Amino acid sequence: MIGTYHAYYDDKQAQLVRDLLALNLPTVIVALATPYDLLAFPEAPAYLAAYSNRNLAVTAVAEILFGLRNPAGRLPVDLPGLYPAGWSSAR
Repeated sequence: MIGTYHAYYDDKQAQLVRDLLALNLPTVIVALATPYDLLAFPEAPAYLAAYSNRNLAVTAVAEILFGLRNPAGRLPVDLPGLYPAGWSSAR
């Protein structure tokens, strides 16, 4: 898991994430602020938008990653070229 915080707006953070992705290890990117971080690395194999870095959100992320909780919700904004507003992988 790689947590990001406004990586879309931070070239050094985004480059670090791209370097880690290049290792081709199983990886989940977790946006701890805005979902726009995915635009910086659309090649990410798995992505979760938590919208927060507070304890409650980070705990929910851990529960999702360990299979204790299912992700839910819909994307409130467009991620141009990737996903439209309203998109969800939740079942």
